[in-house]
Formats: sequence, structure tokens, C-alpha cells
Amino acid sequence: MKKAVLLMIVSLSVFCAGCASKQVVSARSGTSLEVSLESNPSSGYDLEVSEPEALKKVIFVNSLFLPADPMDLSKGGTETFLFNVKNAETGQETVKFVKVKNIKGKKKIKSGPVVIIDIK
Repeated sequence: MKKAVLLMIVSLSVFCAGCASKQVVSARSGTSLEVSLESNPSSGYDLEVSEPEALKKVIFVNSLFLPADPMDLSKGGTETFLFNVKNAETGQETVKFVKVKNIKGKKKIKSGPVVIIDIK
């Protein structure tokens, strides 16, 4: 039981400021991984994981937006995505992010950053 709790506590945090290209990050099998990306929901676009159900070696858990200035939400902030790395998995997992805007019930989607998780 102590091992399971310890694995849940261990996490690696990655901050990708304005990454338009691929970022490579390292993670250990059986741990949690936080990926933090610049985001600005005031633009009308929300940053999301593209096709989270297609991920094989990591599990998308949730995301949380923290504004750079809580008194001025137009300045954007940081969106932090939490993933669990599956136990006994090694290799790489490519996670693609998209910017999604809902306009009158239709989604407008723009490509976003790509993060490659190198699992050891």
C-alpha cells in the first residue's frame, strides 16, 4: 500500500511556454506527469488534449487553468494537464493538444503544441 501511495505522489512537472513545436519530456513508468502550457481562454479558445482515448501509455486525468493575473483574465495564464503513466510501460507517447472554440454549436479547431513523453 505504501508503494502505491508513493507512486501517486511522485510527479514530474513540465512547463512549455508557447511551445509551437514538439517538446520531449521524460517520465517514469507508474508515476504522474504534469504538463503546463501557456493558454488564454479569453481568446475564446480552450486548450484540450486531442483524442485522449487514443493514448496508449499514459492516461489523461484532468486539466486546470490558472490565470497569470486573477484580476485580469485577458492576460491568459497556464493550463496544467495531469497524466498517469501506466505501470510497466516504456517507450514514447505523443500527446497532441488542440485549441477549440465553440461558435454557435460548431467547433472550430486549431492545432496546438505537441509533447512527446519519453517513458523509462
